Amino acid sequence: MMELAEKGCLFDWVNKMTMQEPEARYIIRSLLEAVSYMHSKGIVNRDLKMENVLITKDCKPIICDFGFSQDTRND
Repeated sequence: MMELAEKGCLFDWVNKMTMQEPEARYIIRSLLEAVSYMHSKGIVNRDLKMENVLITKDCKPIICDFGFSQDTRND
């Protein structure tokens, strides 16, 4: 089960509308915090792109598609 991402993927959302600077800063900061957290746990996504970031109704980004991810703790 996953939270509903009503605004679709970041790529489509950016192409459909003009994003205001506060929204862009919030999304970028949230993504950087998420990537930092994943790296602290030894997880590397390896396929992070705008199409793999979903946006919720309140502009919260959700990273999805971990099909190419790797757990670096066991290397």
